[in-house]
Amino acid sequence: MDQGHLDQRWREVYGGDGPIYSTLPDGPDERELLSFFVGEMTHHIKGLEEGMREGDMQKLKMHAHQIKGAGGSFGFDILTDLGRELDDLLRGEVTSEDEIADATERLLGVCRRVSVGHEMG
Repeated sequence: MDQGHLDQRWREVYGGDGPIYSTLPDGPDERELLSFFVGEMTHHIKGLEEGMREGDMQKLKMHAHQIKGAGGSFGFDILTDLGRELDDLLRGEVTSEDEIADATERLLGVCRRVSVGHEMG
């Protein structure tokens, strides 16, 4: 998925700064799973922030890869897409630090907005 497509998708689907809700059905089992997943986001946010601050590309890669793998399973496809973007950049041989920083900030922005609740309406 190219950067332009990700930026467009972000604006169309997730523009703003409100919570992002899972697409999983709204039931007690799903809420329990989502509570666990949202709780794990704190760990990933901290890891991504530390990775950026310390210049630790392995730490960034580990967290991006885990988010990429879990996001869609918990109904947050945008996390999978943005996690894949960062993971792919970190696997590349020639990637600028600015590209990595931008991709990390996009992923962090979404990680901070995931919510256990479901959108009403």
